[in-house]
Amino acid sequence: MVQAGQDFNGDDALSTDTQALVQVWSAKQNPQAILRFCHERMLDHIFIHEIIHAAQVIYRWTNPYVDEPASAHFTHYNEEFAHLVSDLYMGLREGIDARYTISKG
Repeated sequence: MVQAGQDFNGDDALSTDTQALVQVWSAKQNPQAILRFCHERMLDHIFIHEIIHAAQVIYRWTNPYVDEPASAHFTHYNEEFAHLVSDLYMGLREGIDARYTISKG
């Protein structure tokens, strides 16, 4: 996981004890995210932490008001951001649950 993150970022800034990381990019106005986790640290609080990082980047790329400060958007009134976070989280949980259900067979 750390090597994949270093390859993506092009540097060696990641610590060997990194628990998770997010890689986000935009291809043709279609933001994509890869979330990587250490197998031993697959915990909900780590999932949601990394999902919030991904959601912040995706939200800023898809929001037409990118020149406004983040504080104008990250309030408890921002339903669009809240739904983005919860949708990303549910997609991740469903993928993990499906993977481990299949592997337990």
